[in-house]
Amino acid sequence: RRMWAALNAEDDDRLRLYVAEYDGEVLSAALMISVGSRVWHSYAASGRRGRELRPSSALLWRMLGDARASGAATYDLRSITPALTTEDRLRGRLLFKTGAGGRAVEYLGEWELPVGSQGKVLQRALGVYLGRR
Repeated sequence: RRMWAALNAEDDDRLRLYVAEYDGEVLSAALMISVGSRVWHSYAASGRRGRELRPSSALLWRMLGDARASGAATYDLRSITPALTTEDRLRGRLLFKTGAGGRAVEYLGEWELPVGSQGKVLQRALGVYLGRR
């Protein structure tokens, strides 16, 4: 809710929610974030039920069409697996994105910058938590 409110505060069409349903059941969902001429496909998810209906593909094609209609120059499917091996558990995601015509583009990456003493404490706590998972 906070993300929705924050992103749509300036532009009420910046963040859109797409949902694929079949027989009243949600099979897949994704967010589309638009800023200027760039669109991001974000937080997509689907379950095993109804997978044969390819709800993720249906959402993607609808989102691509909407992005194009809005004048987007770039549609970013976001991250892919760094290892291009058949054993990689995220290989299906890579095949889905390249099958939709995507191409891999390498960016500089992400950095974390803890702010203030509280930020450093929280960063250490998160590191400990993630190390135990």
